[in-house]
Amino acid sequence: MRILVLAPGSTGDVAPYTGLGQRLTADGHHVAIAANERFRTMITTAGLEFRLLRGDPESGNTSEEGRRWHADGSGPLGQARMVRVLREYVDTVSEDFIPAVRDGADIVLLNSVALFTGYDVCEGLGVASAGAFPSPVHPTGDLPAAALGLPDLGGTVNRALDRVALAAGALSFGRTAARLRSQLGLAPVRSTSLWSRLAARDWPAFYGYSRALLPRFRDWPRSARVTGAWWPAVPDGWRPDPGLQAFLDAGDPPVFVGLGSRSLPDPDAVQSVIRESLRRAGLRGVVQSGWAGLTGGEKADDRILTIGDVPHEWLFPRMAALVHHCGAGTTAAGLRAGVPTVGLPVLADQPFWASRLVSIGVSPGAVPLRRLTADRLTDALVAATRDTRYRRRAEELKCIVDTEDGAGEVAAVLPSLVGTQ
Repeated sequence: MRILVLAPGSTGDVAPYTGLGQRLTADGHHVAIAANERFRTMITTAGLEFRLLRGDPESGNTSEEGRRWHADGSGPLGQARMVRVLREYVDTVSEDFIPAVRDGADIVLLNSVALFTGYDVCEGLGVASAGAFPSPVHPTGDLPAAALGLPDLGGTVNRALDRVALAAGALSFGRTAARLRSQLGLAPVRSTSLWSRLAARDWPAFYGYSRALLPRFRDWPRSARVTGAWWPAVPDGWRPDPGLQAFLDAGDPPVFVGLGSRSLPDPDAVQSVIRESLRRAGLRGVVQSGWAGLTGGEKADDRILTIGDVPHEWLFPRMAALVHHCGAGTTAAGLRAGVPTVGLPVLADQPFWASRLVSIGVSPGAVPLRRLTADRLTDALVAATRDTRYRRRAEELKCIVDTEDGAGEVAAVLPSLVGTQ
């Protein structure tokens, strides 16, 4: 088959599909990933075809509205700001969905950012599609609405709020979807009807997270499959930088600190807190610069090393603990490594995943980034590294993750979906 992944967004919206793509390629399929130019090398070095989506997923983070989004974090107001930040970007990349699909696809996998407009493009071009999501999208009553950061309000209300959030997302991108439908000769529909249309067709969706982290919800349709995580591809012949290896060999296991694809309004303040917290806790640190440009501090310190991109698969098992934003992919990688985590969630689904790590016993607690202080982070670091319960629980759950084959489950099911829509 010719399989296309529409993967607009930042690193976490693209990287998992490189490993999934390699697994599908091993079965003889041709896999292409449509993404931003900055991810071309990531995709092609995995042996996959790259198709271009215009737009810069980072630009919204650094805009005035993006800074307000970061300040608001999660919750209804934060979600509203997120949609405003994403609207222009989604409008741009959605135009590129049409040529990307026309370049050849028997089935298209849509990531979370692509869902609200990509489904209409696939319908208009007569190509089968399926969801490929790292976080819950289907409504459920089993947990509070993940996107809204609300408490558990009971099954009926939880499910209703999930549906409201989905309808609001579809409405926000409704103009773009309507324009695409018109270009493709499709009849107009209410933008808020997207989820009911998907449900009526029993539209298939794969969820790339571990059942150890979040069990499958009881009220989901059979077409929603929790497969286990999809791990990013590691380039052939990759070796760690000699400086990193020397740092690891020179002392006790350090703490990893990283914020992934998050741009910060005041990185110096965050760096200062990180440095002070590590010092107080008596810990060494490996700080990943990421989009935030973290350096671990201005002054030289042989107890802190700043790094660029390093495969989590290799790095995380060598850490004493992890401190990160709790994006879906980084959260999964920490569970795979069997290492305790302190969450520094910022926005979107990050507070949800941070709370899950606490619930399953591998984290002593999260420190939302906008409330970050040296006192709070120090206390969390001391608990994560000295209370052995967190390490033991993380190692128990790692055993479950190791039995899962998320990419293999997708590969087993995907061929049966072509020609059924």
